Amino acid sequence: MDNSPVYNKQNEIVSYITGYENINFGGMAQERKMVALAVFSTLVAVQNGLSLSFYIGLHTENSMLSVVVFFFGVLVFLMINRMYFISSSKTGNGFKAIFAYMGIYALVSFLITSSVLCYYFMEPEILEIISYKTALNRYGGMIQLLEHLSPEQQRSYNEFKYTTFFISVIIASLPVATQKLLINHKELFAIESRNNELRTSLYKKLQQKKTEFANLYEQPAEDPLFGENAASGDNIRNKKDLIMAEIAHLEEAIHQIL
Repeated sequence: MDNSPVYNKQNEIVSYITGYENINFGGMAQERKMVALAVFSTLVAVQNGLSLSFYIGLHTENSMLSVVVFFFGVLVFLMINRMYFISSSKTGNGFKAIFAYMGIYALVSFLITSSVLCYYFMEPEILEIISYKTALNRYGGMIQLLEHLSPEQQRSYNEFKYTTFFISVIIASLPVATQKLLINHKELFAIESRNNELRTSLYKKLQQKKTEFANLYEQPAEDPLFGENAASGDNIRNKKDLIMAEIAHLEEAIHQIL
C-alpha cells in the first residue's frame, strides 16, 4: 500500500503550498512528509503575517487594516515559500534559493518581527513618558527611551532584540530544513518518471479502446460472402458495454496518477 498512488483533496492543497503539484507523492510515507512541509510553511507564513499585521497596527491604529494586512501577508509569505520550494527542487541543492529565502526572512525578522516585539517589551516604560497614546507618540517615546537607557538596560534590550531575531529566523528555516532532511527528490522524480510511463501507456490503451468502440458503428450489418448478419445486435451491444467499461476503468486509472 505504501507505494500505491495517493490522490485526494488534501493532497491538492498540500501540493500547491509546497509547489509539488505536478508530482505524485507515491505513498503514505512521502505524503506525511509533504504534509509536514506544508504545515511548517503555513506556520512561517502565519507568524510573519502576524508580525506584519501588528507592525502596521502599531503605526496606524487601524484594526481593520491590520486584519487585511494579516491575510495579505500570509498569502505573500506562502507564495514566497512556494517559489523557494519550486526553485530548490529544480536546482538540486538550491543554495541560491536558500540564500534568497533566508535573506528575505532575516530582513523581515530584523525590521518587523524584532521591532514589534521590542516595542511590547518596552511598552510599560514608553507609556510612562508619553502624554497621548497615539502611534506617533508611542514610537517617539520608544526612541526617546532608547536614547536614555543605562548600560544594564541597553544590554537587556539588545539581548531581547537579538534573541527574538534569531528565534524568528530559526522558525523561518523550518521549511528549508524539512525539505532538505525529509523530502527525497530522487525518489519523488523516480516515481513521477514511472507514473509518466504508465500514464503514456494508459493513454495509448484508451485511444485504442475508443477506436475499437467507434469501429463497432462501422461494422457491416450483412456479411458480403454469406449474406448473413456479421454479429447479432445483442452481441454488438454487449461488446459496446464491455468496451465502455474498459474505457471508464482506463480514465479512472489515468485520473489516479495525475
